[in-house]
Amino acid sequence: MSAKQILILTAAMAISAGTAQAAVVVEYSGDYVSASRTFEPAHANTAFVLESSVTAGNMDYNGDADTTDYVLFRALNLTAPWSDAMGANYSGPAFYGGFTIFSSGTDHVSRNARTDAFQISNSGASDRIRPVVRNVILATSVFLFNTSSVGKFESGAGNQLQANVSQLTSATGQFIVRAGGSFYISQSTLIAGSNTIDPATINWAAISLTDGQKNLLLPASPSYTVAGSTLTNITQFGYVQNTAGNTSGSVVEVDLLRANISLIPEPAMSGVLALGAAGLLARRRRMV
Repeated sequence: MSAKQILILTAAMAISAGTAQAAVVVEYSGDYVSASRTFEPAHANTAFVLESSVTAGNMDYNGDADTTDYVLFRALNLTAPWSDAMGANYSGPAFYGGFTIFSSGTDHVSRNARTDAFQISNSGASDRIRPVVRNVILATSVFLFNTSSVGKFESGAGNQLQANVSQLTSATGQFIVRAGGSFYISQSTLIAGSNTIDPATINWAAISLTDGQKNLLLPASPSYTVAGSTLTNITQFGYVQNTAGNTSGSVVEVDLLRANISLIPEPAMSGVLALGAAGLLARRRRMV
């Protein structure tokens, strides 16, 4: 058997066994906008569930006797990208997601939180995803990209999740993936600067997110019990941002987001390669 046949046989057997090399399936890193883009949420004065025991739009949310606390949101969109972000002024990959902001007083809503709710800022060669809110009680944003191919996490197979956080102020950030139709957030949190993790070796917490969801507050104590090596059929990847309590100027500013994930072989292709491998073996036996 020639060296070339041996290489083909080895690759075919590996793929038919379900293993694959990691590939970049998501990348946000570049000069995508000619001018900063700000995306404004809708006012949420109409009632919807904020907590399990509260249904209101105007309320005393933080217990300070101010009954004019307001909620702003951009309903979660998982099936179609933000249409107002696309077009001639944006050349980057399509993104999905939403955010919820609990703010105090109409002035905060109209003058501060509403104008600073979410932005892609023009920052030279590396434009920044910038959820930033001011004078708020609490805010959560979810930012997602579709993966270019269905993937899975395999330990030691070159799987890496990367993010470069150019600014982190009064907030926390975590990776999020959609695997098998469900969402999971990483136990590892983002830090200022470069972040690289092996997703197969950490634990993840399952969270509930549905298309059109307005209240995006994450569980207070997520249960990080899902091993990353068990996550398969990964179709979306991104990060979530939470303010660190009642604070001003909360921001997690990201200028690089990348996912290297092992690709799941197509069943048809695995079968073809397996048949090819079997044919090479049979031919070799006849020649011996």
